[in-house]
Amino acid sequence: MKPDANKQQGFSLIEVLVAGFVITFGLVGMVLMQTYTQQDAFRAHQLSLAGLYAQDMQERLRANICYLNRLTQDSDVNTFINNQRDEWQDDHSLSSRGWTYKIEPLTEVSDFTNPDPENYWQFELEIKPPPPSRSPTVQTLLIDYWGGGC
Repeated sequence: MKPDANKQQGFSLIEVLVAGFVITFGLVGMVLMQTYTQQDAFRAHQLSLAGLYAQDMQERLRANICYLNRLTQDSDVNTFINNQRDEWQDDHSLSSRGWTYKIEPLTEVSDFTNPDPENYWQFELEIKPPPPSRSPTVQTLLIDYWGGGC
């Protein structure tokens, strides 16, 4: 038997191009998936750091609870908070690494005129990591109020 001269052997150019396109599309998808995974892991790391920084600030305020509870004016509280914030910022080098933050008291000294054993200081701490992070972490810090001092 003679081989048929019209019978095709091998692949056509269209089949090779389609196969190349499918493989390229799959590889590009894998690279993009890896990139998004790394970005999400970085954002999760930044969120974890923001939580640790907030916890550190709360512990600093709690360590000075006796001083905080003796303050009699809101301006004294703001000065105290600014001093704590500056030390906290210097210890963690937040500004030099692109982090932004703000802390403000949500309670005032006048809130404690009638001592209630369940009172507490309340501060709002907003920490925003550097780009590519999209949103800040806002934490409310609660510090016990001890009406009779320490």
